[in-house]
Amino acid sequence: MFCRGEVLVAIFAIKVDIAKAFDILQWSNNLELINNFT
Repeated sequence: MFCRGEVLVAIFAIKVDIAKAFDILQWSNNLELINNFT
């Protein structure tokens, strides 16, 4: 069984990973937009 703290840490880590992945997606989309304009 997980203790509550471990579950919270795991959820937080997953949220951070999702946020990082989303930031990378946004960044690559912005690069594509810049390349289209130039």
